[in-house]
Amino acid sequence: FGVNAWRMSHNPPNPELLDWADKLGLMVWDENRFLGDFAQWYADLSDMILRDRNHPSIIWWSLCNEWGCQQYEGDVTVSVGVKFRELLKSLDTTRPISGAWDGDMTTGDVWASKVCDIMGINYHYTDYDPFHKSKPTIPLISSESCSCTSDRSWYVNITDAIIGPYTAWPCVRDCWVPVITRPFVMGSFSWTGFDYRGEETPTKWPSTNSHYGIIDLSGFSKDDMYYAQAWYQPNTPLLHIVPQNWNLSPSPFLYLISCKAHYQWIYHPNTPTGSTIESINQPGYCIKGGDASTVPPVTRCNNADTSFIFYNNPQTGQLYYLNTNGNRVCMAVSEDSTNSLVFESCLNDTNTTSGSNQVWLYDINSRYLQSNYTDSDHSCVVFGVQVLIYTNGDQVELFLNGKSLGAQNVPPYDAAVYSVLYTPGNLTAVSRRAGAPWAQQTLETTSSAVAIVLEIERPVVGESIYCDGQDVALLTASAVDIQGRVVRSATHVLVFTVIEGDGWIVGTGNGNPSDHTPDQGNERALWNGYARVIVGGCKNRNYTKSVVQIKAEAKNMSLKPAVAEVNVIPPIGYVKIM
Repeated sequence: FGVNAWRMSHNPPNPELLDWADKLGLMVWDENRFLGDFAQWYADLSDMILRDRNHPSIIWWSLCNEWGCQQYEGDVTVSVGVKFRELLKSLDTTRPISGAWDGDMTTGDVWASKVCDIMGINYHYTDYDPFHKSKPTIPLISSESCSCTSDRSWYVNITDAIIGPYTAWPCVRDCWVPVITRPFVMGSFSWTGFDYRGEETPTKWPSTNSHYGIIDLSGFSKDDMYYAQAWYQPNTPLLHIVPQNWNLSPSPFLYLISCKAHYQWIYHPNTPTGSTIESINQPGYCIKGGDASTVPPVTRCNNADTSFIFYNNPQTGQLYYLNTNGNRVCMAVSEDSTNSLVFESCLNDTNTTSGSNQVWLYDINSRYLQSNYTDSDHSCVVFGVQVLIYTNGDQVELFLNGKSLGAQNVPPYDAAVYSVLYTPGNLTAVSRRAGAPWAQQTLETTSSAVAIVLEIERPVVGESIYCDGQDVALLTASAVDIQGRVVRSATHVLVFTVIEGDGWIVGTGNGNPSDHTPDQGNERALWNGYARVIVGGCKNRNYTKSVVQIKAEAKNMSLKPAVAEVNVIPPIGYVKIM
């Protein structure tokens, strides 16, 4: 999906993972955990090198990461680094040595001369040029980058710690462009490949894991994976619509996206008696004021209601309405999520800076309502469904039920951005390159779910799993409508059962960071249309049948169940006793 290397952060991996990397041809950056002048830590490094050095997948070693490289005064850190290098080279002379720095390059510049063959810089994209200028012969890698957060969902629900798919943009672009546009930066390692338990960034409870992954905890790809795929294989046609659901209309609240989407408002900022802010896309719908912390809604205009009348403070750029107590309440960019808006008490400072989250600019020509508190990709106010289109074409045109919503040119590494008023039916995006058709995708509004589909992802067709108590099969469950289309809005709880053969349910998942269902069980709710079940082959190594049958059914019996068969073969060395 746009990956050919794996950095083992920040400790030696399981040997089984290296075995698979060898088989798949995946390049590995093998990493030591501790750097310090302690006998145990020297022994740990030796153990890692001796255990792993015969794996052809390993392309270089890492001695340390961030704090490990930067924890001491410069001279002490370097002296320890030199000792670690000498030990490593005594065990393996064939591979280069690396480390990774995050910001403070005081020790990094010296390490580049005395310890490292390859220099890693975590984030800090502006450090690439000065380092390369001072050390032009030292290979440079973006050793940790991006930390873009998103969920495999079409909706946002901050109460449930679901941040949705949009927060990854433009983060995925802004961490890739500094790498791909510099030939002397050999590549980038994105934090992270998978979501992981802990570090519940950027949300907290009820989330139980990070949102950094390009893939969620159940192994389902998130939308930003397709951005990586598009530019890892730029000449393979690709187009991906975000969100991947056209079933439900999101709440009519305001949010910020790129101004290039060309969505406009009718407002008269210089009217002493105030003015409504009316949507051009949906005439008769206006922004309505609310109490502090309220997300600004869009509803039918009512000029007799003072909460629809907004005033502009030309000295500060604030946009406010008067509540029932006659107090000013300002519209602002949320400081918790910079693509969403809230109402809050107006700042009293008459010299509000241009960088304030309460400052707004209304362009009477384009009729944009724009904030300069956020970056240009999240600065114009819209409502409706935000639609992102990732493609490696150079132009995109979006159609809703056959009607064009306009074409946008897409520069390299960029995305097309639209705001669409939800209407059930078909949403189709068509990309072109040099004027010729390139790629296309259509989302359809589905009918209600009527049946379950259970598909085997592993083993592949024609292969089997071993009846050894360790090998497993990976299956994906979904709910489909009468036409066989996956219903992304389905949330049915499914129950998985082995109905024949010597198999067992190892666990289930769906990628929802706030789902507290035990992983080691046989039930799981569909989330955004999908769930996963892992089935083991013969928990007690008791081989009696060549297949395992797994049944998936809705807990409330509302869907037609599904059955899948996994082929099973005896474990290696198995001898049947007569």
